[in-house]
Amino acid sequence: IGFWIKGTAFPEEKKMIVTIKPSKAEGRMLAPPSKSMAHRLLICAGCAEGTSVISNVDLSEDILATLDCLRALGAGIVCRDRSVTVSGVDIRRIAHPSELSCRECGSTLRFMIPVCLMSGQKNTLTGSEILLKRPLGVYEEICRDQGLTFTKEGSLLTVEGRLRAGDYVVPGNISSQFISGLLFVLPLL
Repeated sequence: IGFWIKGTAFPEEKKMIVTIKPSKAEGRMLAPPSKSMAHRLLICAGCAEGTSVISNVDLSEDILATLDCLRALGAGIVCRDRSVTVSGVDIRRIAHPSELSCRECGSTLRFMIPVCLMSGQKNTLTGSEILLKRPLGVYEEICRDQGLTFTKEGSLLTVEGRLRAGDYVVPGNISSQFISGLLFVLPLL
């Protein structure tokens, strides 16, 4: 097989000749971490009883935002190398209001709104004004229907009240982040 850069004139003696022979590939590799999966695993661990260890986590700014929110709600977080140890908290029994910084992360914001609505406390989620201009209508409608507080002012979103058990109907064309956010908490109702 010869390789050369298209559009360049390589003399015949400059071509690279490679011979590929059948062989067995073996070994171990660590797949690149999924930020989407890491958010979800960390939040599940934060809402679960006991201690969980999540491995192969890329501590990006978005993941750090999620970890900060979990800490603000009372979860214990220890980061070591590419692993995160999470000591969960019963989000139904959080006894104090919290301020949660979502930084610039839409995933963190959309995942944490239902988590905050499990505490019954007044919780404020912060982020840039641009972040809070992202679509959140699914949660606004749920809060309105259940008589819960959902107030956006500049870079602040305040939610207060506790979600109730019942039927939750959401449009099928929305981001999976809304559905994941609800799935984190609805089994706890």
